[in-house]
Parts: sequence; structure tokens; C-alpha cells
Amino acid sequence: MSTNKNIEKIGIFAIILSLVSVFLLLGFTTKKEFHMQYEDLIFDTSKIHHIDIVLDDKDAFLDSCLSEKYTSCSVVIDGKAMGNVAIRGKGNTSLTSVHAMDSDRYSFKIEFDHYEEGKNYFGLDKLVLNNVIQDNTYMKDYLTYEMMREAGVNAPLCSYGIVTVNGEEHGLYLLLEAVEDSFLIRNYGNANGNLYKPDSSEMAGGKGNGQNFKGENSGGNNAVKLLYTDDEISSYSEIFDNAKTDITDSDKERLIECLKKISEKNDIEKYVDTESVIKYFAVHNFVCNGDSYTGDMIHNYYLYEDDGKLSMLPWDYNLAFGGFNGRDASSQVNFPIEYENISDRPMVSFIFSDENYKQKYYDFYYDFVSKIDTEKIISETDALISSYVEKDPTKFCTYEEYKEGVKTLIEFCNLRKESVLSQLSSEEKLIDASNINLSSMGTMNIGKGGNFESFPAYRPEGEVPDGMGEMPEIPEGEMPQMPEGQIPDGEIPDGQQFPEGEFSENGRPQRPDGQNFPQNMGEGQFPMGNGGQNFPQDMNGQNTENVPAENENNGFALFIVSILILAGGLIFVAVYKR
Repeated sequence: MSTNKNIEKIGIFAIILSLVSVFLLLGFTTKKEFHMQYEDLIFDTSKIHHIDIVLDDKDAFLDSCLSEKYTSCSVVIDGKAMGNVAIRGKGNTSLTSVHAMDSDRYSFKIEFDHYEEGKNYFGLDKLVLNNVIQDNTYMKDYLTYEMMREAGVNAPLCSYGIVTVNGEEHGLYLLLEAVEDSFLIRNYGNANGNLYKPDSSEMAGGKGNGQNFKGENSGGNNAVKLLYTDDEISSYSEIFDNAKTDITDSDKERLIECLKKISEKNDIEKYVDTESVIKYFAVHNFVCNGDSYTGDMIHNYYLYEDDGKLSMLPWDYNLAFGGFNGRDASSQVNFPIEYENISDRPMVSFIFSDENYKQKYYDFYYDFVSKIDTEKIISETDALISSYVEKDPTKFCTYEEYKEGVKTLIEFCNLRKESVLSQLSSEEKLIDASNINLSSMGTMNIGKGGNFESFPAYRPEGEVPDGMGEMPEIPEGEMPQMPEGQIPDGEIPDGQQFPEGEFSENGRPQRPDGQNFPQNMGEGQFPMGNGGQNFPQDMNGQNTENVPAENENNGFALFIVSILILAGGLIFVAVYKR
């Protein structure tokens, strides 16, 4: 009798174990990153994309970019048209800089859901079009985000695209995934956490309003340093006023508690995602970005809080690789691997005030630098975009300056690796980088190294920048006629062709082999290479095509094991119950 009871207990235990495994599986798959449809579309890095912005009044919109007011427009992305979306100019000093240059090459932010809640581009709620100002290489941001993701840090996706406005060429841009809801869903499986972009009021409240940029007291206050001051919510307005998600008073109080604990270096593991933060600052240190949390301005980062635990997310690296400080190349190449004088910045200082965290930082940094092939990433990117840069009609540098910038970026990264590995091995070997001119990669001086004469605003009328060749006149009627006002979702203007190639002789992008995109595509229909498949449009990860990516195989294996255990337990009980 007792034997039967023991057998029953074993069977019951097996059933319970399998059920627990199933529940673990559910948690395992819902809390990890999701593969979003837009990853394989607009952020396919193997090709150059095309975005056409369709406006009622192009000139009025460009004139309004400084104010950062949203304007209704339609966009056509790789042949997929969407109407009734919003666009505005974007940037801090870059807005006023572009305006002062008498240029229209502003950065833009497109919000698909601005006028219609839930509207998105295959799951993407917002898209940034980065004008790569101050970056002659076109790829400082791109390279840094690639390195961050390679290191295991949650970073925005990016790719390159030709931007046209009402069919007229506007240049080669870096396309960026905005760090907002869809980013959170892709990386965390949900948008339940709280996202902030701390910035001082002197930096226009983090809203990027170039008109309000003062430059006064640019060092920021304790809030942007993430340093605990007191328990008053009002003391952290530079954080809470720049929240990217809806927050409550309890959310604010929880964040203040986190800041208090990390400022006291109390129970760090409970309040900081130490692994991700250590990885973030290792890559951040490598690229030498002074325009950041570790620099004097103390901005250009996102703070993510989920259930009382904090992490850092990267943003804005156009002045990385020594472009911000204006120092000589050797000082940047040999920049210390340990940050100095940052005791008032607790999100990084905890690493160097604890031997355990410091060693983890050293170990990861060594492994990362030993494996990352920056030259390969740069060379492959150059091969992809070089011909487009050459024919980019609005670029901030000449083609020759671009090529020199790319060459310098490769040299800088190689020497920086040598220095970091030397510092990690305690050799204290200084690397000679005196042959490198950092300004060739772009500087704060609008990326031109002081050569203002080559800016559009300083060129004699009709003069063509060096390296561009002759700009042929476009015969009347050759450019497609854009419709008045907005175009309906899914429709492409009659006769308009969209590129998957390069700028043609008239400056327009052109598809190879004379192929055209299909006309009158439905909302959500992928235009190329999917056999006519239609994708659902639901946001918030409810889309059936958005499935867990990283752990899909592991989760399936766990599910099978759970089923086998459950079946074994049931069979065991059934057999021995007799």
C-alpha cells in the first residue's frame, strides 16, 4: 500500500514538475526580445532604402523645421505608401547650424502614430532620419550602434536610405529606430517599463529645440547626472519632464529610490542591470564620445527603468571618436579605460569603486576588443554607401573628405584597440597617433574642420562642391508629378519609380533593370520578395509575425521536454495505479 502511495507521489511530482516547466516557458518567451517585422524591412542593412516624403507645401515645412512643429504628410518607404503621418525637424544645435548654412538638410522625425493611435510601419511607431551632420564618415552612429549590439547592449537599429521630398532628391540619410514603444517591445517583449531621456533645460529640455538651446551651465545638474539629491519629485524635473512613456507619481518615487540607492552604492545588483551597464560603458569608452553622460554636457543617453532596476541605452554618437573635444589624436587614442573624476555620476562610478565590478568590466572589455572587427564593418559599410555619398547633392562634406574620413576612422579604431589592450594588460604603453587628423572625420564645427568655404551657404551661386561632378539640369516633366496633399495608404503616385540602386544621372534614385514597384499596394503589404504575403498591423507585439527571437529554439526545446515529462508522469501513474 505504501509502495503505491510512493508511486503516486512520484507521478504527481512529475506532473507538477512539467507544469512548472510550462509556466517557466511562458515567462521565458514573453519577457525576452521579439523579432519585429520592420527589422527585416526598413532596417535591412544589405541595401540602400528609399523614403519619399510627400507634403502639401514643401517650402513651408522646411521653413518650419526650426520650431519642431509636426506637419501632416504621406511617406513612401521602399514602395509602401502611408498617408496621414506626422513629420518634424529634429536636433539640438544641428537645427540652427543647418539653418545658418542656408541648407535644408535637416534631420527629421516621422511619427506613424501621431494622428492615428496604433498606426505603424510593420510594428515601427517612429522613425528618425539622421542627416549625419558633423560626421564626414557618415557612419560614426552606425558603427557605434553595431558595436553596441555586438556587445549585447540594446541599441537602436539603423540602415541607410535615400530621402526625397515631393520626389526631389534630399540626400543620403542614416535611418534610425526611435527609442520609444516599438524599441521597447523589440528588446524587452513589452512596453511596460519606463523610458527617460534626461537633459538639462539649457539643452532645450531634451526636446531638441534648436531655438531654445542656450549652452549655459551645460554641465547640467544632479538630475541629469542621475545623482540623488532628495525625495522631492520636483528636484528631478530634467528626468521626469523628458519621459518617453507615461509615468505616474509612484513611478517617479520608485526611480528616486533607485537613484538614492545607487548614489549610496547600496545593493547595486538590486537597482542596476549591472551586466548591461558594464557592457554599455565598455563600448562607450572605446568610441571616446565626450558629448554624453560621461562628458561635460551630460546628455545623449536614455535611462530605462523596469520594476525598480535601471539600465542605460545609447544615443547620438556623431561626435564620437574624438570629434567632440577637439583634442589631438594621441590623447583620444590613449583615452583611459577608467573614467576619471566621475564620482558624481553613479551609473558609471559604481563600476570603478568596486573591485568585482571593475574586474567584470576589464574582462568584458578585453574580450570585446579582441573579437570586434571594426575595419570589416567600416569597409563593408563604405562599399555599400560610397557611390551614394559621391552623388549626394546635399552632403556637408566633399566626396574626397568622406573617403579621407573613412580611412581615418579605420586607423583610429585600430590604434584605439592597441591602446585599450595595452592598458588592460597594464603595459601602460602609449600609442603614437600623431599622424591622424581627427578633424578629417568631422568636428563640432559642422563637420568641416573649419573649411567654411565648402558649406552651401558660402559657395558662390551655381558652384558645385568638389567631388560631385556636374549637376545636370532636369528636363521639365522628367521628375514625377506628386499629388496635391496626401496620398492614401498603400498607393504610389502614378508613374513614380522608387529605387533600389543609386542616384541616376539626374540625381534621382533608380531601380536596376528598369523594374518598378507594384501599384496600389494594400496597407501592410510588403512590396518585394514575399510572395504577396500580407502582414498584420497590430502594435504592442500582438502581431503574430512578431515572435521571440533570441530564445525561440531554446523555448521550443523546453516545451518539448515539459510535454515528455508530463506524458511520462501520466503513463507512470496509469501503469502503476493498476
